[in-house]
Amino acid sequence: MIFSAGLLLVTCGIVFITVLLVKVFNYKQQAKCKVNTLQDDSSPAAVVEPEVLIVGAGVVGSALAAVLGREGRNVVLLERDMSEPDRILGELLQPGGFHALQELGLEAALDGIEAEAMHGYVVHDLHTGSNVVLHYPKDAEGRVQAGRAFHHGRFIAGLRREAQKQETVTVIEATATRLIEEHGVIVGVQYKAKDGEGTQHLRASLTVVADGCFSRLRRSLVNESVVVSSHFVGVLMESCPQFQ
Repeated sequence: MIFSAGLLLVTCGIVFITVLLVKVFNYKQQAKCKVNTLQDDSSPAAVVEPEVLIVGAGVVGSALAAVLGREGRNVVLLERDMSEPDRILGELLQPGGFHALQELGLEAALDGIEAEAMHGYVVHDLHTGSNVVLHYPKDAEGRVQAGRAFHHGRFIAGLRREAQKQETVTVIEATATRLIEEHGVIVGVQYKAKDGEGTQHLRASLTVVADGCFSRLRRSLVNESVVVSSHFVGVLMESCPQFQ
């Protein structure tokens, strides 16, 4: 059961996306896209000031950029490394998370990543050789709901592709180094491009920090330290037949 508990991570991220989107869409200020000349550590640089600046292209950041871009919002997505992540984390999207993904119109992120439909769990008793099948709840039409199992990195890459499809979304591969704050309001970030020297500044009407629990910017927002309360362990098996 330790394994299945860890799998709830992606579902929580998708639910958070939905809540976050509601808050963003209720944001009443009509910001205008304009070009500013900002000073960095070496020379001036002309950058487009977006409506929304998102730090982190994980589950939340990529999905948020894709949906806002589809709505015609001018978005900049700032991510330290755009290569496909290669680690075991949140390999199962529970039915609730899958439904949220559909509601956001991002189910295409699952295309081509060998996502398998999952209808529940099987608990095996090694001592008696018996097992118990635990199906997911049924939907309104009486059908057992299904989640999706996949490689976490491929899912993230799929969400990033959906964001990059949007004409109004600009992706910058860079590391955010600090938040820019004026009169108690976050107005943008300072960042260092992956292939550049020195630092640059980017302002936006709305800044969303979604770069994970080990965020460099966390200290600017909250005082609490990150506490690791559990560990996630996965086993990679090759050529292993499935059985119930």
